[in-house]
Amino acid sequence: MPNQEDLENAYRNLDRFGWKVDHVITHTCPSSQRNLFGGKKHSADPVETMLQELWDKGLSFKSWHFGHYHYEHRVGIFVCHFNDVHPLTKFEEAGNY
Repeated sequence: MPNQEDLENAYRNLDRFGWKVDHVITHTCPSSQRNLFGGKKHSADPVETMLQELWDKGLSFKSWHFGHYHYEHRVGIFVCHFNDVHPLTKFEEAGNY
């Protein structure tokens, strides 16, 4: 579970890069996305709130990948993985992002 120091470290690193990254890889998704991935079936995860905070502060990215819900599903630029995991370069080469 990330703590406040971890979140502040994320802010510092994102500040260095203008809050723009190619891809985000986390265990779960931001809280605003949880219901799109079956989140109603799972207990709320406090990390989702922290990730939502990062996105709300202006985090810009091509895709966000996570696996918390243990199935394959994609909604826009958010991708939940389970067994079908590929290198990010495969997504980029295919023009999916």
